[in-house]
Amino acid sequence: MTTTTHERENSGSWAISAKRYALFLWPKNGEPGPLSEGDATTRKTGGRDTDLGHLLNPTDPEAPDRNWTAAVWEMIVRKSGGLRTNRPKFAHLPAIGRTTVSSPGLMKSFESLNAGRPYSDQIKPFNFLLTAHVIPFGHPEGVDPEKFHLVTPYDSDSRKWLDKEWIDQHSRQRFRITTHGHCGSRHTARVKTYGDFVTECEFSPRGKIR
Repeated sequence: MTTTTHERENSGSWAISAKRYALFLWPKNGEPGPLSEGDATTRKTGGRDTDLGHLLNPTDPEAPDRNWTAAVWEMIVRKSGGLRTNRPKFAHLPAIGRTTVSSPGLMKSFESLNAGRPYSDQIKPFNFLLTAHVIPFGHPEGVDPEKFHLVTPYDSDSRKWLDKEWIDQHSRQRFRITTHGHCGSRHTARVKTYGDFVTECEFSPRGKIR
């Protein structure tokens, strides 16, 4: 990375850990911005993903870019500097990642779902899946929190994620998910939202400005 002398004099960083940080400029007008890399006309976020790199882009799950994580970094940096911030528009959405049917055990989770369906409509090896993340004490009643992993067939429409039926790959039971409340219920798991992950990053005890 190359910077001008002026940039170096006004640059700073927000560090959560050795591999999770943001580099930024803090000019005289008090509005932080990303540190430029190379051509000054091409502005890039100088930093590494927070604990969000395993999640899909909530604004467009099919998009390959990570610009949405740059927006999270900007919010964290601005808030740490006492500046006005806005909660990300996607904060309320369930935080969803993508995985694949990569083992016979995971494939068996979909036996009942595949039963009676044409092969073209079945879940197959190496198909993409969605995966959700349960909050502490958010597991459904009666399950083993140490052996509980929710998956469901891939769907790029984030509006449908809360309405889908999810399967625990260990017990093969089916559950619903919710982003409300502080615990799960008999048939529902309380999963983390994108906002929950952002808050965890923001209030990490290791995070500080330098």
